[in-house]
Amino acid sequence: MKIHFLAFALLLFCSNKFSFSQIQHSKEELLTKYKENQKDLSVLSDLAQSYELTDTDSAFYYANILLEKAKGEADYQCRAYQVIANTHLQNNKLDSAIFFYSKAVELSKEAKLDYDHAFYQQSLAQAYLNKGLFKDAIMNYTKAIHYLESTKEKKDTDYFLTMAYGGLGDSYNQIAAYNMAIEALLKSLKYAKKMEDPMSIGIAYNSLASVYSSIENYDKSIEYNNLALLEFHKTDYALAEATIYFNLANDFFKINKVDSSLNLAEKSKSLLESIPTEYNLGNVYTLLGQIEYAKNNISKSNQFLEKAKALHLQSGSENLLGGVYVELSKNLLKEKKQAEALSMANEAKEIFEKHSMLKEKLAVLSLLIENSNSVADSKEYFIDYQKTNKEYLDIEKQNSIIVSEIQFETEQKEAQLAEKELVIAKEKNIKIIGFSLGSFLLLSGIGFFFFYRNKQSHLQLKATNELLQLQQEMNQMELSNLNARLDPHEIKNLLASVSPEIQEKAPQAYRKMLKLLNLIKASLGNESLTEDVQMQVKQADDYLKLIQANYFTPIIYNIKNEILPTESARLPRLIIKNLAENAVKHGFKNLEREAVLNIIIKEDNDFLILNVTDNGQGYQSEKKSKGLGIFTYQNLFNILNKSNKQAGFMRISDAHPGTRVEVVVPKNYKWSTDPVD
Repeated sequence: MKIHFLAFALLLFCSNKFSFSQIQHSKEELLTKYKENQKDLSVLSDLAQSYELTDTDSAFYYANILLEKAKGEADYQCRAYQVIANTHLQNNKLDSAIFFYSKAVELSKEAKLDYDHAFYQQSLAQAYLNKGLFKDAIMNYTKAIHYLESTKEKKDTDYFLTMAYGGLGDSYNQIAAYNMAIEALLKSLKYAKKMEDPMSIGIAYNSLASVYSSIENYDKSIEYNNLALLEFHKTDYALAEATIYFNLANDFFKINKVDSSLNLAEKSKSLLESIPTEYNLGNVYTLLGQIEYAKNNISKSNQFLEKAKALHLQSGSENLLGGVYVELSKNLLKEKKQAEALSMANEAKEIFEKHSMLKEKLAVLSLLIENSNSVADSKEYFIDYQKTNKEYLDIEKQNSIIVSEIQFETEQKEAQLAEKELVIAKEKNIKIIGFSLGSFLLLSGIGFFFFYRNKQSHLQLKATNELLQLQQEMNQMELSNLNARLDPHEIKNLLASVSPEIQEKAPQAYRKMLKLLNLIKASLGNESLTEDVQMQVKQADDYLKLIQANYFTPIIYNIKNEILPTESARLPRLIIKNLAENAVKHGFKNLEREAVLNIIIKEDNDFLILNVTDNGQGYQSEKKSKGLGIFTYQNLFNILNKSNKQAGFMRISDAHPGTRVEVVVPKNYKWSTDPVD
C-alpha cells in the first residue's frame, strides 16, 4: 500500500498552523523564551511543533518534556501526545503513532475538548490508513466528520473537513470503493475551494488523480494532476510541485508516452535536487531507470537505479528497495547476465515477502518463472505464485466487505441517535403540554395536520433515498459478482495436463506453462472490469496455442487486430479469450471437419467492434450449453447501459455454418454505475 504523502503533509500543516495556536516566533526565539521560563507550557508546545517538519528528534524531545510538565493540564498533554505521534508517523513507526494518537483521542474526550478531539481522531485515522487498517481509518474519519459538520464552532472547521474528507477518500481508494472515494474527495475539494487555499485544493486534486490512476483511467489522472500543479504553483511549495511532476511522469509512462514521461521526471528530479531533499528522489531515480530501459539505454538505466538503491539503503526504505532490485534484474537479463538477474530478483522477492507486498511479489515471481533455467525452480516458483495469489485474493475479498460492514454499523448508530432524539422530542412535547394545555388544544388540529404531512414527506424522502442507495449497492454488488464470474474455470484442468509434461518434455512444456501463466495472471487478482485490447489479443493467442497442441481436432485460427498499439482501447476483461474458448468447447465439440476460428477487432467511427466467428455447430445447438460468460457479459451491459447515453451490446447469431458473436462498445463508454452527465 502506498502512503499518500501530500495528504500526510496537510496533516502536519494543519497541526502547526491551525490545531492549537499559530506559531508566531522562529525556533531561535522560542528557544530563548524557553530558557527564560521553562514552565511556560505554551512556549514549550510551540517549540515542539516548530521542529515537526524539519527535525523529528528535537520535536520528540521537547514534546516529552511538555508531557512531563503538563500533568493535570489535559490540553497541553494532548498536544504533546499529538507531536510525539506525528514524529512516529513520519518515521513509519505506525504502531507507536497509533498508540499516542489514541492517548490524545481518549484524553481530549475525557476533558471534553470536543473540537480538538475531532482533530485528534482524524490524525488517528491517518495512522490507521498508513498501516492498512482501512476499516478503522474509515470509522475514525467518519466520526470526526460527523462532529465537525454538526458543531457550531467555526474556527478552522473547513481545514479539518478538507483533511478528513481527503483521508476518507484515500481510504476508500485503497479498498477499491472508487465511487465512494470520489464522492468523499469531491467534498474535500468543496471545502478547500471554500477556503480558497491553493495547498488544500491541490492536495484534493492530487487525491482524485490517485483514484483515477487506480482504475487505470490515466487521462483523467493526468487532468487532475495538472489541476493540482496549477494550485501548487501558487504556493511556492517546491516539494509538492515535484511530487505532481513525478505523478504525471508515472501516468505518461503507463500510457507509453516515454518522451513526455522523461521530460516530467527530469523536472521532478531537478526540483528535488534544488530544494534540496531526498524525499521521493529515490522513486524518481527508479522511474528514470525504467524510462531509460524502455528506450533501450541499459547503461544509463543502471546509473539511475544504482542512485535509487543508494538512497533507499541510506533511508532504510526496504520496501522501495525491492522495486529497484526488480528493475535491476530486468537490466541484467537484457545484458544476458541471467544468474545475477535471478539472484537480484530473489532478493526482491524476499523483501516483498517480509513487508507483505503481495501484488509486487506476484510480479517478481512471474519474472522468475519466465527466466529460470531449472524446471524444478520454475515449478517451485509456480507453486509459490499460486499460494501468494490466493493470499492476495483473500485480502481483496476482505477489503470488499469493509464498506458493507461500515454502512451497517453506521446505520445502527444513526438509529440509536434517532431514537434518542425522539425521546428528547417527546419530553419536550410533554413540557409544552404542561405549560399551556389551552393553546395546545386550540392548535392541535392544525399542528397534527402539518406534523403528519411533514412526517409523511420525511418518510417518503427517506424511503426514496434508501431505495436509490439499495439500487446503487445492488448494482455495485452485481458488478463485483460479474467480475468474479469472468474467471476461466478450465485453468485447473489445463494446469493438470501441463504439469506432468514438465518432467518429461521440459522445453516444450516450459513454453506451455508460460502461456498458461499469462492466462492465470489475466484472470486472477484483477479488480478492473476492463482490459486493454492489445493485452486481450495476447491472452486469446496464448490460449489458442495451448489448445492447438492438445485438441483432438485440428484448429485453424486467425486474430486480426486493427486497433493501433498506441490507442487505449478497452473491452470487458477476458472477453476475447472467453469467446474463443466458447467456440472451442461448444462450437467445435464433436466436430468432424476442420475447425476454423476468426477474430477481428476494429473501429467504426465512435465504436469498438469485436467479431468472433467459428464454423462449428451453430448458435442454436450451442444455446443448450450456455457458453462461458455469455450471459455474464450481457448482464454487464444491461447494468452499465443505464449509466451511458450510448449502449454497448453483445449479439449472437448463426453463421451457417457456425456461430457469430458481435460485441459493440462506444469509445466513450463509462465502465461504472455513475449517473449520465
